[in-house]
Amino acid sequence: MATTIWHVLYLFTARGKQYLRDMLSTMNDVRLGIQLISYNLGIGKEKPLFGRFSYIEKAEYWALVWGAAIMAVTGLLWWFDNYAVTWVPKGFLDVMLVIHYCEAWLATLAILIWHMYSTVFNPSVYPMNPAWYTGKMPRRIYMHEHPEDPVVKELVRKMHLREMQEGQNQLGPGPNPQPSDAAADPCDHSDTSSDRKSPSD
Repeated sequence: MATTIWHVLYLFTARGKQYLRDMLSTMNDVRLGIQLISYNLGIGKEKPLFGRFSYIEKAEYWALVWGAAIMAVTGLLWWFDNYAVTWVPKGFLDVMLVIHYCEAWLATLAILIWHMYSTVFNPSVYPMNPAWYTGKMPRRIYMHEHPEDPVVKELVRKMHLREMQEGQNQLGPGPNPQPSDAAADPCDHSDTSSDRKSPSD
């Protein structure tokens, strides 16, 4: 309950609003889902590339929101059943108990099968994704699973620029004869310029 309340308050912050916008499902998620199923069945040749959140993470998030709401409402009705029975029939409370029981099983199985594979047994993150206790996903895992995130694209662009600059620095400066020397003896092709340091030195 406390975690749910904290998360609801977080959604009202600037980062929380952006997080919620990124979590909204789009038709692109449907397309990527079909593409991933085709890839896993060996029909498709290319594995889909995901942005900040994949459709799997979005589905799990909204399942958590839905499940938390159901568990909270049904749990509170039975927690304060002596008060609730004065407002609703006893049969209604019995139905709430069945819903609470089934949702608890559904959440448990989803965690054991779906969530545990995504965060532990998936070969790309095994032995585990440390984000569950550090709050941060390692750069290697994030870049592998979310290459279409604008943040990742900008990081990759900067890495390529850095590699290009390092390659140019390793080549070193080319010959740069001084004009006065060349004019004094046109037959002398020796390089008399001094070595120049690159901006990174």
